[in-house]
Amino acid sequence: MFSSTILELFITEPLRSDLAILAELKSQGELLSRKSLKLFFIEGQVFRNGRQLSPSFVLQPGHHQIEIRTASLSMDRTSKPSTRGSFVPVIYEDDLILVLNKPSGIPSVPHSPVETETAVGSALAHCPSLALVGRAGLEPGLLHRLDTETSGLLAFAKTNKSYEWLKFAWKSGAVKKVYRAISSSPKHKPRPRAPQILSPILAHVAKSSKRMMVWNENENHKPLIRGKPLSTKTHLMSVASTNKNQIDLTLEIKTGIMHQIRCTLAHLGWPVLGDPIYRGDSSTRLWLHAWKLEFPTLDHPDGIKVEAPLPLDWPGNLS
Repeated sequence: MFSSTILELFITEPLRSDLAILAELKSQGELLSRKSLKLFFIEGQVFRNGRQLSPSFVLQPGHHQIEIRTASLSMDRTSKPSTRGSFVPVIYEDDLILVLNKPSGIPSVPHSPVETETAVGSALAHCPSLALVGRAGLEPGLLHRLDTETSGLLAFAKTNKSYEWLKFAWKSGAVKKVYRAISSSPKHKPRPRAPQILSPILAHVAKSSKRMMVWNENENHKPLIRGKPLSTKTHLMSVASTNKNQIDLTLEIKTGIMHQIRCTLAHLGWPVLGDPIYRGDSSTRLWLHAWKLEFPTLDHPDGIKVEAPLPLDWPGNLS
């Protein structure tokens, strides 16, 4: 039997209906993914003022009553082990931590329980007890995410005690996170100097959930954004040439904002190769790699250092 979920939305700035609904559901503790919500739109189950609502419809500031006609939003959202078994390579493991070397093209997390061919699904196949760790659900034990097209280190806590400790360490900056990126500049700009600290303020673009932008407080006509501008800090450690129009960068992120490296490098005029969202030159993949992790743990006073070898086809074959 179908019933309705009624949402009372109070919008302060123009915002896509799907993004507004997701934000409201999140505030109520409903961890529905955008992909799952999209199914309700496709099936014509989302209404505003008695009329079916499109996910791209921009709600104007003010009060809106949204009706979602469905049996329940609280569907099973528990990740399942991959049907392929543990197919993502394990690069480090002890009693408290599991670290995978995720290939480019493999999602970190599923959008729904039926999607099992993810890094989370592989981790569960390797270590079923992760299902009860941390936020559980679709992200059991997961300490961070990587974009689907980003390769490299993805870390899980294996116990709730280590999850709480490592989550705190992650947020406090105690974990060192080093990336490699291949960038290209169609304008043939001088390559950026290194070392230097890059600290642009980033913001979520209002009309897109997939894009960030650099926020300039002094602009007269500021574009619409979602939420508050976010301070970032990226240490550009080194720059090496791979050919006349590409560079290989080593970067440490001191903060962990969505698309921090991708948006920051695009702002420099050197977008990541294979990044269409930020106007990077087309390529076979996004050339961004989570290379090294150093983090403190409860049982290792000196911390743990883990490195994911660069993919064999890394441009320039630099290591």
